[in-house]
Amino acid sequence: MKVLYDCSSGVPPSPANPLSHGSHPFRKPSADVVFASSDNVVFRVHRIILAEASDFFELMFSLPQPVAQPSIPEKKRGSRKHIEQQELDGLPLLRVTETSAVLENLFRLCYPVQDPALTDLDAITDTLEAAIKYDMREATQILQERLTALVHTDPLRLYAIACRHSLEDVAAAAAAEVVRQELEVRYIDAMVHITAGTYYRLAFYAHAKGKVSAFFAFCRPSFARADDDARRGQREEFEAGFKFPPPDAMIRGADAEYGVHSAIVCQTSSVLKDLFRHASSQQSSIRPESACCADKDSPNAYGAPKLAVDLPEDRRSLATLLRLCYDQDTDHLHIDEIASALTLATKYRLPNITRRLADALRASARGDPVRVYLIASHFGLASLAQHAARLTLGVPIEPQYYPQLEDVSARVYDALLQYRRACGEAAEATLDDLSWLPHDTPPTFSNHSAGCFRAHTCKTGTRFFPCWFIAFLRHLGDALVKKPLASTATSVEWLAAALSDPAVKFCSRCERSLGVTEFGQVSGFLAGAIDRAVSQVELLAHD
Repeated sequence: MKVLYDCSSGVPPSPANPLSHGSHPFRKPSADVVFASSDNVVFRVHRIILAEASDFFELMFSLPQPVAQPSIPEKKRGSRKHIEQQELDGLPLLRVTETSAVLENLFRLCYPVQDPALTDLDAITDTLEAAIKYDMREATQILQERLTALVHTDPLRLYAIACRHSLEDVAAAAAAEVVRQELEVRYIDAMVHITAGTYYRLAFYAHAKGKVSAFFAFCRPSFARADDDARRGQREEFEAGFKFPPPDAMIRGADAEYGVHSAIVCQTSSVLKDLFRHASSQQSSIRPESACCADKDSPNAYGAPKLAVDLPEDRRSLATLLRLCYDQDTDHLHIDEIASALTLATKYRLPNITRRLADALRASARGDPVRVYLIASHFGLASLAQHAARLTLGVPIEPQYYPQLEDVSARVYDALLQYRRACGEAAEATLDDLSWLPHDTPPTFSNHSAGCFRAHTCKTGTRFFPCWFIAFLRHLGDALVKKPLASTATSVEWLAAALSDPAVKFCSRCERSLGVTEFGQVSGFLAGAIDRAVSQVELLAHD
């Protein structure tokens, strides 16, 4: 049994398990290649048919094939494994990760036989992924049509499947069905593989009731990224900042090259250190007489850089990378420049610079907490993401689009939304648990007329308070859900709302002016309780 090509991406063959055979027509002796599924079912198929249906297989079958090994004599075959080899003798075997059910569906879409009756969403999705993987265009088109026909059954899941595979037409049909059924746009497990940007666009589309521009797209942004514009404003040049000692090496990018001091860049970046070590070993392998014969007019004769490494970065990125290595400008970067710099610092392993950039990002969190949360999540800066998430409690986020939504998964965005909801619930719960308000404070409560007090039942029991205080708690509830901060409780806006409440305004026994005096003390207690409650809420892990 000769293995021609392993499509399993690292999944080893399991010859110890017995092989079974697929159904007709995938067991014909005229077949010239065999596929083995992940559950050890073999399909004997014809290369010419698969090559016509798949550009992937057409290319693979056009490559030179290994010479088949001689058959093992019957008397030397004592195990079931060898018997299986005898049955497949002379034919190449391709082991793939797909199950037999998926291969059966896929091959039937390629062969001149009746197409499989695919009505199950899981079966269609699994087969579609295989069709896309093996570049089977007609099969992919047929499966897209099957998906579109099922959008009414589970539009949220269909939307996630479509966006994962960049099927814009299917995504649009699923989004339209979400609007038609008036479904709540919420995160589901199937969205783990799509970006937060695609999740946002579905929510935006649903909020607009489908009334969007003709250029609106779901699977990709329909406009240029704002941080790309900011990136275009970055400096495109690099200077070491000193001329002595002169640079002893060269770093070449896609469209620029700069002289550098190898000691500096190698100390900063372990990746560049390895690249220069390799360049040095390559140079040392050149025969000594080659250097001796160098022309006096050659660049190296005047001390120009001798070592050189090539990087794929463009001029702007290369200049940014080198400024990071030389510790230039790291404290004066715009938030979008920090994100670009973090990408380079991570790629080229600049740990000290990464920490500096994280500190700079933290300093920007109060002014732009949502963007900092998304960037921190993208780079795995968990503590910074938690810090930024807490700061988002004071700003609305859901109507706003951020370019960084395209860099993180929908799960990351949903984690933030869930965190904000949990904080709102925790803050609101303090209004039903008045343990934060001591029984003997504030003492001025006793100055109210006895007729002004009302019974108030909460989680901690029934207590009697002035009518303005009960109205204050009632008005504050919705506000805390939207903005679960201590500062919400101390805002005089809600005291004014309470004093204007009909139950208070027309209370003949209520000395409403006393509420103003007591408000500072009571709201201070409540603000502390809210802060403690919210601090207990943790951002859900989304790795």
